[in-house]
Amino acid sequence: AKIFNDWKAGISKFTFELEGLKTVGVSDTKVPMPEGNGDKVSISSNKDGSSTQTASFGSIAYTKNGTYYYKISEVIPKDTAGINYDTSVTYVKVVVTSKGAGEKNIKISTAKANENAAYENLEYSSTEQNA
Repeated sequence: AKIFNDWKAGISKFTFELEGLKTVGVSDTKVPMPEGNGDKVSISSNKDGSSTQTASFGSIAYTKNGTYYYKISEVIPKDTAGINYDTSVTYVKVVVTSKGAGEKNIKISTAKANENAAYENLEYSSTEQNA
């Protein structure tokens, strides 16, 4: 989540990027991404008159059991217009297991760290989700 209350500072949008990093325990080394996108996905939140903006990278379909790692980072423009941008990144760990009857159990965990963190060794906080 990003909180920004001074839209009059000349900033019209903030951009975030989702990057697939690695798979573990999956024969296919390609990390699933939101449908119709490549290895990196960018979203932007534009000021439209309200104080809260939301954006989504889209849905990701997981067909194989395994662990998937992603990185979410804010794209920092060359001209920051005096705004302090967050240089840390959020790493996302998704563990997919069989639930039975063709359904998947999906556990999503996140950890905030610096750009060069050893993301596989971070301490992740998690939430359970069912697909």
